[in-house]
Amino acid sequence: MRGAPGGVYLTTDNGKSWTQIDNGLNCLYILALAACPDSSSTTNLFAATTEGVYRSTDDGNSWNAASVGLTSPYVHDLVVNPIGAGKTNLFAGTDSGVFVSTNYGTSWTSASAGLAGSSVFKLGLRLQGVSGPNLFAATDSGLFCSTNNGTHWSGANSGLENAVVDAFAFSGTDCFAGTVGRGVFLSTNNGTNWTAVNGGLRDSVVLSLAVSGPNLVAGTSEGVWRRPLSGLWTSVKEPVIDKPVACELSQNYPNPFNPVTTIGYTIAGTGHEALGTSSVRLSVYDMLGREVAVLVDERKEPGSYSVTFDASGLASGVYFYRIRAGDFVQTRKSVLLH
Repeated sequence: MRGAPGGVYLTTDNGKSWTQIDNGLNCLYILALAACPDSSSTTNLFAATTEGVYRSTDDGNSWNAASVGLTSPYVHDLVVNPIGAGKTNLFAGTDSGVFVSTNYGTSWTSASAGLAGSSVFKLGLRLQGVSGPNLFAATDSGLFCSTNNGTHWSGANSGLENAVVDAFAFSGTDCFAGTVGRGVFLSTNNGTNWTAVNGGLRDSVVLSLAVSGPNLVAGTSEGVWRRPLSGLWTSVKEPVIDKPVACELSQNYPNPFNPVTTIGYTIAGTGHEALGTSSVRLSVYDMLGREVAVLVDERKEPGSYSVTFDASGLASGVYFYRIRAGDFVQTRKSVLLH
């Protein structure tokens, strides 16, 4: 099963074919899915959407709203934490913080004490049995962790260089964070400090992470990358390409967004005004081609960058953002949903 801009789809043949199953879903922008059985062994499916949380108890054949207590309809992510004795905590990352449900989505309460950011873009859950935090939250003000199931949160940003975290993965005591425009980071001390582990990774926009056997797998804006977990201990000494060989404009995240999103871009180290710096202009346009915002207009050294676009003063709709760096020009589309 997967979520998509067009709804929820189900496959029963390992992905060979898909069937749309979104009867009752009022919003077709599905940002995350989660599943957990209740005490009666009924499997509850949950969908995070731009219009709240929806629940299905019949394998996705029908859906009902499950957002009582949520103060923001924009739900970016969901994680399920089974805490034993038939009990489950369901966490939601929203535009107004983290919320928790202890009754399978029937009601929600705030679990944001200590969070400096309002929008929570991604949640990470580390299974019990390892000392240290079991929950991580990536917000618009940085990364936070909780050691008590979301009762309180503490900052965990040292070494992340103000990066936007969009993915988590865990292997024993190791914590991995995938970022938009900065690559993959590793913490071996429960998020106290982070170190970039990007040796061999040619795309710094990391949208998903997974531990598969002895490997760490990263899904990026340009494909899938893999490296052995055993090599990460020495990867910080591997040479990193200081000057990218190609310019790139990444897809904004989140998308759709409300009202803040992050745009990553890379300035090449060869070609495209490679002698020193490049004159970079990154602008946003509406459907009529009118320039509504200028995000970057300066000379930049070769490297990877990210910029925040706040569309609070703009109407919902489709917008285009374009970068020009020397003779390189690229345009991408984004969707604003208030």
